[in-house]
Amino acid sequence: EGASVVVLNATNVTGLAAKQKTTLTGKGVNVSAIGDAYGLQDVTSIVDNSQGKLPLTRSLLIKQYPGANVVTSSGYTSSYPNADFIVVLGNDRVPAASSNATP
Repeated sequence: EGASVVVLNATNVTGLAAKQKTTLTGKGVNVSAIGDAYGLQDVTSIVDNSQGKLPLTRSLLIKQYPGANVVTSSGYTSSYPNADFIVVLGNDRVPAASSNATP
């Protein structure tokens, strides 16, 4: 589809957006930019700026980020006006730490 996707990190985990860029690029998604979100959030959001014109990319992103909130407008849209989709990674995408602790 040729969709342009921006990935933003809304967690305290350094490098999360870059890691997701690698994952998405491996699935054939064009990630045009990565960066930090304005603040922290618990649940990942997918901002669909495509106005329904890129259903395959939308479906892939929803499968990649189950439980994400899908919205059609966001304050990030004005910062990334050429992005078809903006993925804002929340704490629900932070990898679980190694479980070395004793119960």
